[in-house]
Formats: sequence, structure tokens, C-alpha cells
Amino acid sequence: MEKYLIAIDLDGTLRHDDGHISEYSINTIKKLKEKGHIVVTATARPHNHALQVNNDVFKSDYLVCSSGSEVFDIKNDYMINEEFIKYKDVMKLYKYAKKYDLNISFTIGKHEYITKKRRDDTQIQLTDINVLKGNVKEVFVTDPNKLQVKKFINKVKHMNIVLQDFQTEEGFFIVLADNVNKGHGIKTLANYLNVDKIISFGNDENDIPMFEISHMSIAVSNATSDALNKANKIIESNNEDAVAKYLCKTFSL
Repeated sequence: MEKYLIAIDLDGTLRHDDGHISEYSINTIKKLKEKGHIVVTATARPHNHALQVNNDVFKSDYLVCSSGSEVFDIKNDYMINEEFIKYKDVMKLYKYAKKYDLNISFTIGKHEYITKKRRDDTQIQLTDINVLKGNVKEVFVTDPNKLQVKKFINKVKHMNIVLQDFQTEEGFFIVLADNVNKGHGIKTLANYLNVDKIISFGNDENDIPMFEISHMSIAVSNATSDALNKANKIIESNNEDAVAKYLCKTFSL
């Protein structure tokens, strides 16, 4: 039997709008693993958030998180690959955030360090800037002055905005190093596992690089127009368990 690496985005793809992941989806992933396929989450969420979802839903030996800047072997507690934003650029952003009293989080190792208001107990207040040196994989900008920060980041050469959501008051955008994305992360994992066939599911702009390296790319119907245009196939929405339905039909589960 041919083995597949199946990469699934979380928010807006596998999760329903109310935040839950159905038992049907969880059981489908379990059946795929029993058939020998590798099913992983490919998410913008940092390590600890992604690991919690993995433990509850995927129970995979691998993580692709922080928008592809981290690829982790859970079983062997081994970091397969990490990509970092240049320290000088991190410091430019940090100093800018301090100057204008902005709320920005930095993903460092397995943790998030926040400049101002913590979202929850998983975040750590940033009190020692030395932790930023050479270690930042991903930056979340959640401050109300997001557009101001975005203009600043666009002037910095080696940082890349991979996802933004300004639809709500609590919108955000995500910053990575140049040439780092979910596609890069999934391809790195596929090479590590020596797997040739990749299937990916997503709903947003940051899923497009993953689509581009997949043999089959699938967008849920609630995806952005760009993601819909780049996908090989469009299925029902995240609220209809479309990912699980497609996988059950495709793999005769």
C-alpha cells in the first residue's frame, strides 16, 4: 500500500467555527493512521498549542507548527528543523513595539513571549530581551495598531507576512523569516520520512505554499478566494466535516 503524508490545517479547515473538532473527524484520522498513513496538523499555532491539539486529535508522532518554521519529531523528542527570523530584524521590531507600546508575541522554542497583555497562561511575559537572540521563529501581531506595524514590517527586508486577519477587532497577522511557510515545513517532514505523496487541506493564504508542494491540494468551501483558486479540489465547509468526508471516501474508510 502506498503511504501518504496528509497535512491538515486546523482553524477554518478541520475545526468548526465554534472551535470544536468532531468525533467523526477524530475517528477518521485514527483509521487513516491504522492504515499506515501519516496524518499531521500544519498550523500557524505555536508548539504548545499545536501539541495539545495533536494529543487530543491527531495523536501523530510529528508536528508542523509555527506556520512551518518548526518541524518536530514528538516520539523522539527531536527538532527536525527550525527557521529563525534574523536577530537584527527581531530587535528592530521589538524596539518599535516598545516605542509605541504595542502588543506583540514572539515564538521562542516551545513558548510564546508577549510584550504586553497575555492571552492566557501559556504565554510568558517578555522581561529579558536576551531570550530573543537567534531564537524567534514566528511573530504574532495582535495590537489594535496592526496596520501601523504592518507598514513598518514591510520596510524590513528579511521578514515575511504570511497570514493576516483584519476582519474582527481582535484580528492579527503573522510574521516569519523569508522563504519560510507551511509548504517548506511539510516538504521538510516528507523528506525526513522519505514519503513521496502529499495531500493537504486548508482554507487561507498561508496554506497556499502547502498546496503548491502537494500532489493533491484541497480547500474547504469557506476558504479565501486565493486559496480556492490554488486548490486542486474544493469540498464542503469546515462546519460540515468536509475533510473527514473526503478522506473516508478517498481511502475507503
